[in-house]
Amino acid sequence: MYRKERLDKIMEIMSKKKIVDMKILEDLTYESRSTLRRDLIVLEDEHKITRNFGQVELVSDNNVEFGYQVRVGENLSDKKYIASVCDTFIGNNQALIIDSSTTASYLEPYLSKRNNLIVITNGLHLAMSLNGNPKIKTFIASGRLRPFSGSIVGDSARQFMEGFHADIAIISCAGVDKNGVYMASDEQSAVKSQMLKQAEKTILLCDHTKIDRVDYYRLCGHEDIDVIVTDKCPSEEFIQSVEDQNVEIVY
Repeated sequence: MYRKERLDKIMEIMSKKKIVDMKILEDLTYESRSTLRRDLIVLEDEHKITRNFGQVELVSDNNVEFGYQVRVGENLSDKKYIASVCDTFIGNNQALIIDSSTTASYLEPYLSKRNNLIVITNGLHLAMSLNGNPKIKTFIASGRLRPFSGSIVGDSARQFMEGFHADIAIISCAGVDKNGVYMASDEQSAVKSQMLKQAEKTILLCDHTKIDRVDYYRLCGHEDIDVIVTDKCPSEEFIQSVEDQNVEIVY
């Protein structure tokens, strides 16, 4: 097995368990102790895991894009609330571009109540949940399936988005502050940047943990966002700074 395959396997295991004993990780990966140690050093240097007293722990860091199974369980009630608020902006007979974020995936029950929707997404989980609904015409991007994320990325996915025009783009992010919106992945950022260009209006979904937080890749400025939907009232400073840039905040 090549190193990249071994590293992907380790991260798949860690995304489900978060903390694993070295001995258990050896058994699950079928690696020798020496090979596993070298692979873990690589992941630790990338700030994805830490090793402590015979245990390996998944890092909770704002510069690491975790897999879908980790993200879907984080701030669950907050994300469901955000989806319910976002629903107020969605009507019948609309075309929606929706990203692969876990927050956006909770829109499915609200979308299913609408008539004659077109949904364009790079999210495998959302597309599958909408499959079979006769009231929704679903288009899913072509491209590379990003490991463990349920997200389709790459230049093919970006070019796919160019073929559509939507009423609303609904996206999430890794962080947002008074200066703009940020992502942890350049691949995700490239696809979402194209989504913004293809829509008349953009809604940013972000729970309170992402406000006043920055990351590696700046997706856009506030001039490209129309509405921010969150779950708690942000600071007065943040509200003032984004409202001055004509962004509506809803919570």
